[in-house]
Amino acid sequence: MQSGHPPDVLHLCISDIRVRKGYREEEKSLKKWTSFILILIIALNLAGCSNRNVNRNLQNKPDITGTVLEVQDNSILLEINKEGYPDGTRCKVSLNEKNRDNYAEVSVGDEVVVYYDGKIAESDPLQINTVYGITLKNSVD
Repeated sequence: MQSGHPPDVLHLCISDIRVRKGYREEEKSLKKWTSFILILIIALNLAGCSNRNVNRNLQNKPDITGTVLEVQDNSILLEINKEGYPDGTRCKVSLNEKNRDNYAEVSVGDEVVVYYDGKIAESDPLQINTVYGITLKNSVD
């Protein structure tokens, strides 16, 4: 059974097909890795952007600075440093569950900045009920 081509030419054609097949597999693998890396870069950029947006949003909110006296599940008690209030004034700050991602981990003695809606209930202790975020200014540790 002769094909009309010399055996060397037939052998070269088969080798060429094998090389092309291997090239296609490498090309598919490269495309998969490129896609994976691109998705990873986009995800990291989005994560970084969301943190910057949270900080930018907090900067535009009223804030109050104070030292943490007590930490409870749903609130913290601060001794505040705010103009218009005497030294040693205490303020209970409610911790809203939906904004938990915007709250720094705090401990008794930490100095914190609380970003809120601007409303302070004039009770004893004072109360802030709508909190957008809490940042750590100075840590005791």
